[in-house]
Order: sequence, then C-alpha cells, then structure tokens
Amino acid sequence: MKNEEIIDLTLSSDEDSDEDNLAKAIKLSLESQSSQPQSSQPKQIPFVNDTNTRVTTVSNDITDDIHSVRKRKNKEYLEKKGKESQEKKSSSSSSPSFSSSHSSYRVSSIQRNNINQLYYLSSVIRSVKDDKYNEANNKLSLTLSDIISGEIEACITTNFIYELSWFLENSPGLMNSKNTFILHGNKAEVDEVNTQWQDHLDNIFGKDLFTVARVRVNEFRYGTHHSKCAVAFYASGIRVAIFTNNFIELDWTFKTQGCYVQDFPLKAENDVGDKKKNHFENDLMDYFMKLSASLVPQSAGAKLRKLLREKLPLYDFSSANGRLVASVPGNYTSDEGKKKYGHFRVKDLVLNELSLKNKLSKAEVCMQFTSMGNLYKDQRYLFEVAASLLGEESLPTSNRSNRVKMIWPTFMEAENSVETQERLVVQGLMGNSKYLYEGGTKPLSQRKIQPNLEPLLCKWSGASLMGRQFVIPHIKTYIAYCNSTSSSWSHRQSQYGNEDKTNREKEILYILLTSCNLSSQAFGMVQKSNGAFVIHSWELGILFSPETLHSSKRTFSNTPSHRLLGLYGNDDDTTINDSLDTKIPVPYQIPPIPYMSGDRPYICF
Repeated sequence: MKNEEIIDLTLSSDEDSDEDNLAKAIKLSLESQSSQPQSSQPKQIPFVNDTNTRVTTVSNDITDDIHSVRKRKNKEYLEKKGKESQEKKSSSSSSPSFSSSHSSYRVSSIQRNNINQLYYLSSVIRSVKDDKYNEANNKLSLTLSDIISGEIEACITTNFIYELSWFLENSPGLMNSKNTFILHGNKAEVDEVNTQWQDHLDNIFGKDLFTVARVRVNEFRYGTHHSKCAVAFYASGIRVAIFTNNFIELDWTFKTQGCYVQDFPLKAENDVGDKKKNHFENDLMDYFMKLSASLVPQSAGAKLRKLLREKLPLYDFSSANGRLVASVPGNYTSDEGKKKYGHFRVKDLVLNELSLKNKLSKAEVCMQFTSMGNLYKDQRYLFEVAASLLGEESLPTSNRSNRVKMIWPTFMEAENSVETQERLVVQGLMGNSKYLYEGGTKPLSQRKIQPNLEPLLCKWSGASLMGRQFVIPHIKTYIAYCNSTSSSWSHRQSQYGNEDKTNREKEILYILLTSCNLSSQAFGMVQKSNGAFVIHSWELGILFSPETLHSSKRTFSNTPSHRLLGLYGNDDDTTINDSLDTKIPVPYQIPPIPYMSGDRPYICF
C-alpha cells in the first residue's frame, strides 16, 4: 500500500500537530549549542516539555531553572495551605471525609488498603482552593513516586514525552535499579537527544545502568510512540503499570489521569516456562518484543529482548484483572492480524472472550478522550470505532445518537479549570477540538457545532463524583453500559436524578483505560481501497470487565507496606465481601450529562 493512500484516509492525532515544530526546535537548539565555544560549564541536555512547546535543559545535577521555580512555588503554596488548614482544624472538631457524591464506587468510601482498585486516578494538587480537597479526594489516588518505588532491580519505562529531571526525582525506585530503559517518542530528527541523555545518565549513575532509546513508527508519517507504561522487576515479583500521563510534572499535578497498577509474584519453580503462560503474559511479551524491534539504537532493542526472555517467563500473571489492548504500527490484511490490535482488538475481546454480545446489543458506549482526528472530512471513522466498541459490524444512522456519547468539556468547564485559573497553559488543554464545529472561513467562535455530533456531546462536570470537576481530563476511557440487571458493577444515578428520570442503575459491561485518543493513528482504520486495517501509532491500554476480574482482594505486593498498593489494611478488612468490594473509579457520571442549550465544546486556539 502506498503511503499516499494511507495518509489520505487517516485522521490527525493530538501530538502530531506540534511534533514537527518540536523536532525543529530541538534541532535548532542542538545546532546552536554545538556552534558555541567549549567551556568548563556542565554539559546541557535538551529535552522536550510538550505542555508549552519549548525546549528546556537539564544540567548535571538534574535540575533546571524553570523546574526549580515551579517546584519552589508549589512548595510555598502547599506550606501556606497546610498552615491555614491546621489553623482551621484547631478551631473545629470536624475532619475531612469522603462525601456521598463518591457514588461511582460500588463499595463504601472507607480506605481499605488491601482491596484492589481496577485502576487509580493520579493525585492532583492545588486543583481547587479548598483545604479539604487534597486530603479527601486524593486518598485513593497515586503519585508517580508511589508507583515507581521499592527495591526495583530492573525497569522498562515508555512514554511519548519525558521531563527528565522531574521524572527521575519522582521515581525513587530507579535509584538502585541495575537496568533501566527510557523509551521515548521523539522524532528521528532529534536522535541527538538519545546520545546526550545517555552520556549524561552514564556520568551520574554509572555506565550501562540506563538505556535511552527512541521508538520508530516505521514509514507512517503521522504515527507516534504514545504508549505510557512501566514494568518494574523486583526480587519478589513484577509490577505492571499503564498510565494516561506523560512523564512530565503538569500531567501528574493538574490533570485528571488514570493509572493501572498490579503486582504479580514469581511462578512456582516447576511452573516456569510454557506450562503456566496465560493471555496477559503472552500479550505483554508480544507487545514489548515488537517494540524492541523498533528501537533506535538497535543495540537497545537487543538488550531489551534479553531482559524480556530472561525475566518475563518467571512471573505468574494468572491473577491479572484485565486484558491488554495495544496498538502496534502496521498494515494488517488477515482476519487474524486485524483482531490483535486497535479497536478490532476490543471487538474481538467483548464478543469472543467476554461473551457480551447479547448485553451489548442493548448497550450504549461513552467515549471519553482528549483529542480527535479530522471529523470535517468524514465522520465514518467515529462510528467505525463505536461499532467495534459495541461489538457491531456497523451502527444504523437512525440509532447512533441513542447509543454513542462523547464526553468533551464545555467552554465554561475549561475556563473554570485549575489550569486556566492558574494560567499554567494558555493553549492546548484539549487537542483538535475544532473538528467538533462545522468547517468554513468564519472564526471558530462563530461556527455551529456539527449537527451530527451535537446530540452525542456530554459534559465533563460529572467528574464532581471524584472531585475532578475543575481538573481537565487527560485520561482516556471508553465504557459500555446498559440498564442494570444483577451485576455487581453498577453506577446509580443519585446526584443527577433529573438526567435519568427512571433513576435506574446502569450496569458497566466493561471499561477500557488507554492512551488511545479518537484517531485512526491510535485505534486503527479500515482502508476504503483494499480493506486493510492500518495503525500508525504505538498505544497501550487495559480492558476490565466482571469476566476479567479474578479477586478484589490483593494477595501479593512488591511494596507490602504501601498505603494503597500494599497488603496491610485495617482490622475490619477480614470481613470484606469479594463480590462487592471492587473499586471502579469512574471520574464522571454514567450515563454522562448531555450538553444543555447554550453549551459549546471547548476549542484550543
């Protein structure tokens, strides 16, 4: 297939629009540095901060001026709020607690440390000017330092963007690791970053302890390496974490994000090898082996394959509470190849492995993403993805608005967000939102919402259920639900009863937490010309359903004393009922709240 055919039919993704400019900026920065006379000053290492499209630097002590200022301001703010909070506590006997609005959890809101959440929201700070906020709404949330922690012996980290100084400062578990991979999504034009980062890390931590590599996207012009994950190897077991956050400070501080974290023990000695392999292990190995073949330099790929072959078969993944959903760049023509990745992977799982066909025929799907492809040209792709998520071949035009919902913050929600209020980001809260409006030459503010999309649009404000109503999403979730029957996975319409006049519970059939936005590069797209299924980008996510859940009670942890990821709970934890105590942190209302008259989707200018 010619590249021209692929490009003509594909949609642009959120990161692609700025990536060429980022690459040029880094290249110019490197050229400028190379032209400067040599001095005795510490070597400066460029890296990209995708939040404001600029190049900053990392010095030998892994700090930079901008990062230091931001860190100091955050520290001053938290100290100030802490003093105010203490003063209020001393004059009042009340203490922060969860409110009844946390009804998105099926369980009560008591913190039970040895009970699994299917995934976690990442902690946010300074999200609202409320003394109770950080303590109450982050009790069940994680920071990066919670996840990349403990006595890690080796670690694979992958992401689109790294803010190297911040990432290392917030990954304490890497300090003693003997084999750490930093796999990033920079374009080929900035391969100089590989060498300079590598030299820098070798100088600080010792040679060969860190391996820096770029992930290629082959011939696909608009593809990116967008997966966000960490696989940490311990003496006792392995930790698999899948994120929606980039490894940058802004993403872990002021945005609503999701992260799956699960620990797995070593296999029994006589089970090592093919005897005890399961789907999760096979899928994880398949994804990383393919990733290893796309690393620059190639030596990094060989080193990664060696680690995978030696280590991954040693662990027992039979307790995995979800199924991996990956996107791997390629041109897939066979039926077997098509169903391995992208949105066809979801379709295959829900129909053939989870046996949800009957329930999905009456279900709706909520698509919550933070960037989209070009919907001016052809809305066919939107409903191609929706059909797969509902286990259908196609969706009748007359029924689409009843079965497909899209969550996208309104102008008012974005303007009231902490990012806007703190003036941290002027542009780029959400990506490519102009495609929700009609095309033409008029200014975007004067254009109408596309009539076929307007009935699908829903607000983000339901995020008040998890205390995230002022925290703009970067999380990506796709949820299929129907009217509740007897499932333990339900979501009651309590706070917004007027939106669901029947006030019935909604049964969640599955939840997909992923790095995938609504673009053909991410989820893949069927080509009109020859029926091939083409994927441009690397993505990674995990799908949960009652059928994939093994147990709600955690029986193993690599960090057993951790407040959320450990094993040490309260005395009353011994009486917990497994069938009811699985936490499902959906940060918005199910079904979502439709736009009202006058609401307009937020546009990034």
